[in-house]
Amino acid sequence: MIPREIEKIEKEDLERLLEDKEPESLTLEFKRELERNEHLLKTVCAFANTASGDLLIGADEEDHYISGLPGVSQEDVDDLKLRIEQVVPSGIEPSIVPVRLQEVSLSNGRWIIIIRVERSWAGPHRVKQSGRFWRRHSAGSIEMTMDELRRAFTEEEMIISNIRRFRNERVQAIHSTSGMPVRLVPGPKLVFHLIPIVAFRSGFQVDIHKAHNHLQNMNALGNKIFSRSYNLDGAVGYLGASEQFEPGYLQIFRNGIIECVAGLVTGRPDEGDTGYDGAVAPPEKKIIPALSGLLELMEQLDVPWPIFAMVSIVRVHNYKMIVRELDGQVYFRGDPLERTTVNLPEVEMPRDPEEATRALSPIFDMFWQAFGQKKSLNFDGDGNYIGR
Repeated sequence: MIPREIEKIEKEDLERLLEDKEPESLTLEFKRELERNEHLLKTVCAFANTASGDLLIGADEEDHYISGLPGVSQEDVDDLKLRIEQVVPSGIEPSIVPVRLQEVSLSNGRWIIIIRVERSWAGPHRVKQSGRFWRRHSAGSIEMTMDELRRAFTEEEMIISNIRRFRNERVQAIHSTSGMPVRLVPGPKLVFHLIPIVAFRSGFQVDIHKAHNHLQNMNALGNKIFSRSYNLDGAVGYLGASEQFEPGYLQIFRNGIIECVAGLVTGRPDEGDTGYDGAVAPPEKKIIPALSGLLELMEQLDVPWPIFAMVSIVRVHNYKMIVRELDGQVYFRGDPLERTTVNLPEVEMPRDPEEATRALSPIFDMFWQAFGQKKSLNFDGDGNYIGR
């Protein structure tokens, strides 16, 4: 894998591979042409099942070593990119986080297309047409054995279990107020976690001083960070300037996990109605506007993907939901919730904020459905955020 962000790769990086006679490896493969969809799917599947990697189209290889950079013609670039974007989502199951594509101009007027595949934790994956599971080894892709498949399924279950356990422990601590770095305003709380897989691998740590610096003047969950400090868990930013109660906080844990907590916008019950305690605004109104900045923060802290997002609502028992209709009128919808805490399912995050937004839209539909509504009115039919 080329050790640079894919958008920053230049022809000099590719020429260096040639000068160093770089071999194909666990995370790197060269291909002169993309002749068959089968080879594309096999390689993408293997990278997703094993380790993040780059497939370079337009690069010659000999005995698994790069031997030239002839590139592909300008006319072929758009056709190849369209083909890749169509074939991969439909050809691999379970579906993976979309591959990232980058074309790099060469000195000869031709192009190298780089296909970057992230290690997936939603697998193991297989090529749909053949039903075969693939993994990477030192010089290519090989079919997974039954023992490897058993280990892959077990590893997936353990990781998801660890993620859910962490979220549950934190939500319980926030509900009891024993695990918060600040005193928050009373009432329902929104909890948003970004949890990288690497957080559960021994030894990974973010640069906590860099984390502290990046908290300056950030916005999170609808509020600007007014102050920041170090604490036992890492670095924390405070979403307000109150001397008594804060509207929220952003905690960066030393293992790369980000936790954002803020009070939800609430409405009081209709006058004289004692059947419920109030109403809460939809959580996406706070999360989606902050999502791009939070994903960028992960990049700035050098936290590797894959990353899971988790949304929780705390202290929401006996609340309805605030819905603003197209006529501008505000209504309280649904029956009061009987649950104190709502934990929505985890979602694997794409790097691109727009794709990440679309990935989150189904769980916000679930939140609305908890109040008897069909779906979130803040997304269109394609999952794009419209923030009504």
